[in-house]
Amino acid sequence: MGMLNNFFNKAVKENMYPFGSKECGNFLREVYKDSIDDTIILTEGINYKLII
Repeated sequence: MGMLNNFFNKAVKENMYPFGSKECGNFLREVYKDSIDDTIILTEGINYKLII
C-alpha cells in the first residue's frame, strides 16, 4: 500500500493538484482511462501464487 501511496503523492505533487480536488480526479481518470473497472476476489492461495 505504501508504494501505491507514494505513486499517488508523486503524481499529485508533480501536477500540483490537491488530492480530492476536481482537477486531481480528472487527472487520475485520464491516467487510468484504460484500466479495468472490475472487482477481483482474491483467494486464500494468493500468497503462494505471488511468491512463486
